[in-house]
Amino acid sequence: MQIKGKQIRDNTVTGDDVNEDTLILKYFTTHKYTNTSGNDEKLIKFNAAGSDNTGGSQVNNKFVAPANGKLIKIMFRSTGTPGNTELALLKITNGTENFGSPISPVSDVSIDAATANTTYVGVFSTNNTFNAGDVLGIRINPANNHGNVDLTIVWEFDWNS
Repeated sequence: MQIKGKQIRDNTVTGDDVNEDTLILKYFTTHKYTNTSGNDEKLIKFNAAGSDNTGGSQVNNKFVAPANGKLIKIMFRSTGTPGNTELALLKITNGTENFGSPISPVSDVSIDAATANTTYVGVFSTNNTFNAGDVLGIRINPANNHGNVDLTIVWEFDWNS
């Protein structure tokens, strides 16, 4: 049995009717960073504001997946006009310290963020899955300056696996 979103609309489904171990739940993370003087690719930080260059320790740019799942979408908004912008999912497994340099994403989508202060959505539909324990990261690579960027990332976790 899988319960997704609108299947439960009121409190009539309770107790033994719902097995929480079979739930597939959406979860979101929010991120923000500023880079108004460059268009170099950036790794966003988890549990801290900001971004980092793709080299270095990448210590703040990792998220350990708590369950099997997939990346659904990234919502991107900038005060600038970054133009054609790659949004990329990065993934490493046990035994690998960093995403590497240069980084090869497991999945990416492009948006054309041509208008400032506008939200753009990058929907991920292929090669966007991961396993519990995988280390995930997000890379942003614009054609122009990043600007002041706000991101909402929507993940789906399968608590049945």
